Amino acid sequence: MAQLDHLGPLTPYMWLIPISISFFLTLFNLVFWPVAKKETKGLGTVDILIPARNEEDNIERCVRQALQNSQHVNKVIVCDDNSTDNTPTILKTLQAEFSNLKVIQGKSLPKGWAGKVFARHQLMLSAEAETILYIDCDVSLKKDAVSKLLYLLEDKYNCQALTGVPLQKMETWAEKLILPLLYTTYFSWLPIPLIWRSKDPKFMVAMGQIMLLKKSELLKAGGFEAIKNSIVDDMDLLTNIKKSGGKVLFTDASKVSTCRMYDSAKSVWEGFSKNIYEGVGRKTTALLGVLTLYYISFILPFLGLFFSWIGLIEKEVYLFPSLIGVFMNIFPRILMAIRFRQPLMSCIFHPLGVLFLLSIALNSWRWSKKKNIKWRGRSYNPIS
Repeated sequence: MAQLDHLGPLTPYMWLIPISISFFLTLFNLVFWPVAKKETKGLGTVDILIPARNEEDNIERCVRQALQNSQHVNKVIVCDDNSTDNTPTILKTLQAEFSNLKVIQGKSLPKGWAGKVFARHQLMLSAEAETILYIDCDVSLKKDAVSKLLYLLEDKYNCQALTGVPLQKMETWAEKLILPLLYTTYFSWLPIPLIWRSKDPKFMVAMGQIMLLKKSELLKAGGFEAIKNSIVDDMDLLTNIKKSGGKVLFTDASKVSTCRMYDSAKSVWEGFSKNIYEGVGRKTTALLGVLTLYYISFILPFLGLFFSWIGLIEKEVYLFPSLIGVFMNIFPRILMAIRFRQPLMSCIFHPLGVLFLLSIALNSWRWSKKKNIKWRGRSYNPIS
């Protein structure tokens, strides 16, 4: 840090350039992010499609919650993706109770396909409705969820695809440190309105936990066969829909759904290790750029504050801009914590959470380079 003194008094204010961009974009996006809160007046129906592999802890709740949306649901279709736990038994019991629940047995995974992508492909082939809603097993839909998502897709924005972020439930310390940073990542670097306003497919954010799609548009974009080996299939799928001329909406689904994505430090580590390097396009330079940007924006102001406070660097030069940088980090985090019911501890320990995230990103790079990506008992061989 002391070496920065040679660059003069403007140095700490240069740190503030990226964090200022993040700060104002976050405030802008918090205001203009579309929220699923108004029900459709239409009579359209959807098929809810659920891939399930070893989901005995989640599947019954997920299916029952989905079936609450009876007004707009044609069928709930579950693909039992060769589960080895009690998932098949639970599904059999639910089928006896609900006539509009259909269960398909997943086929053996063909060479060259990622497991979840192939399960989603089989679900698409089984769907009867033109509009299909993919949800993960850890997602719980509220009673009016489908109606409110349909309103955004069809009534308000006239889109061909919608991806939504449920309210993220967190219990362990690792979840509370890392999962709120999803919102920081969403909001900090991209004006969210560009996702549905711009035709450029590079403007894209996706969350595979909820995806409402027009089946015809999905097929027009090449379907799942076009992304069969993808590990970040939500991003790749919706990018393809946009490339083929479709309009994609990224929305706040926190009022209509909840999700507990991971349930331990181990699953947080492995789940994000699976995705991060793939999500930056499997490019080392891109990952280094992201790591540098996050370090400058979300770590350096806190280091500047600490080292100037204890006198290791000039307090007169670094204290005030460091305080500004810390404020620009913490204030948006507090706003997001209030809106999305995140623990305040995640705001207080923000720089530690970012350091944890950066270490996961490095592990993600290591896994990908060693072609050693594993998830839910399967190994994935990323394309170089």
